[in-house]
Amino acid sequence: MQSEDMAFLDENNLPGIGKWLNKKELGISMGVNAQSGFCTYPLYMLLF
Repeated sequence: MQSEDMAFLDENNLPGIGKWLNKKELGISMGVNAQSGFCTYPLYMLLF
């Protein structure tokens, strides 16, 4: 799923990065999450 214009964000180490991308109109949450261990990573479409 991850591609040049999509990425799973590490919101555990960058809290609020998803909200920031939405606010700046630089990314849209795709409503999909990947899990690794105890962490989940939301998939975002990047608009830049």
